[in-house]
Amino acid sequence: MKGKMKMIISQSKDRHPFSPQHIKDALKVTFKKRPFPNRKYLLILMAMMVIQSAPFYGEHSIAFLFVRTKFDWDYKEYSKYSSIVSALSIAGSHSSILIINRK
Repeated sequence: MKGKMKMIISQSKDRHPFSPQHIKDALKVTFKKRPFPNRKYLLILMAMMVIQSAPFYGEHSIAFLFVRTKFDWDYKEYSKYSSIVSALSIAGSHSSILIINRK
């Protein structure tokens, strides 16, 4: 066990943060054989996350065009609005995690 751990640590020291090996390792871990149908559930969850988050990437450009037309905002006002929305989203996610993990 210690020899295997030492090998993993020495391998990770040789890599830099943008090493293509990280992508290979992530794919290998994602698609590795798991007990029961856990691999299927993991892949379905990942697909659902991509499908759920995809519309939000396009929403920001459309939202800016909307508020520019509707409220006559410029990029500074929209940036303030977007920053507040992001901060509230992070705070809401953080507080939700704290509530869910409460024992």
